Amino acid sequence: MEPNDAPAVLSTTVKQGTSLVELLVALALFGIVGMATLRSLDRQARFHAGVLTILEARSQHAAAHEAVATELRSLSSADGDITRLSDSAIVFRLPVGSAVACAIAPDTLYLAPDTVSAGQVLAGFRVTPQPGDTAWLFDESSTDAARDDSWTGIPVTSAVRGPGHCMGSPLVDPALDGGRASWRFAVAGALPASITAGAAVRLTRTARFALYRGGTGEHWLGFAEILPSTGTWITIQPVSGPYLPFSSGAPSSSGVAMAARDSSGVPTSTTTSMASVSVTTRTRTARVVRIDGLARGLHADSLHSLIGLRNWR
Repeated sequence: MEPNDAPAVLSTTVKQGTSLVELLVALALFGIVGMATLRSLDRQARFHAGVLTILEARSQHAAAHEAVATELRSLSSADGDITRLSDSAIVFRLPVGSAVACAIAPDTLYLAPDTVSAGQVLAGFRVTPQPGDTAWLFDESSTDAARDDSWTGIPVTSAVRGPGHCMGSPLVDPALDGGRASWRFAVAGALPASITAGAAVRLTRTARFALYRGGTGEHWLGFAEILPSTGTWITIQPVSGPYLPFSSGAPSSSGVAMAARDSSGVPTSTTTSMASVSVTTRTRTARVVRIDGLARGLHADSLHSLIGLRNWR
């Protein structure tokens, strides 16, 4: 056979593909990975939702304690600023403003303008003074000793604002401050002779914080003032919540629990001996919390604050 007469080699083309078994295995692996990914995403979503729910409840706690603390820190039980304290409510004198008396008549109190041309701020009120409010004047008495200093409260029968008051007072410049408006209070009864022009004045009205049940059945910490002109409570407004309901059998376990302590930290029921007020709030989250590591359900939480009172004397 000649060299060139070698037998011809047949060439064939092999087609590449995926078998059914391989496809099924791949689909199974994709399913496992997908399920693991979805479960991870679901855990993350539940974690974030649960944390936000818990933080929302805690922010309500913080709002309640801050609101109560802001009002109570300016009070003095020695002067009777707290008139009633129960397990879930406190009634107190709400400061609505302060000023300096520029002139005093037997039954009339003249206040300096809010500001004068020299730049001093002499008065400020967060709400409009009304008849029925109580004006408290600082009485330094007849000696320089602090032991006989006191605050004298007298009801306001009318409150009129206008210019031209106290033009003879050294607090007011007749030329520069003549057009500045200030308050004139008519009061019920004569003011003590020991109170003179320049005395500090604070204005108060009765208010309260209380745990109450709203229209939806949930319990809230609410705030209300007495309408001075009528002596009736205005509609209570929610401050924060919802909280656990009041428990008559165990008041200390209620959604809002208040108690008073004297200067030694001993619980007291006498309003004039209060040195601090403890406020405890308890709530459950508004939604079910589903976080790995925690029991599924409504998450209970509580917060406690001890609020020191101010001694006006």
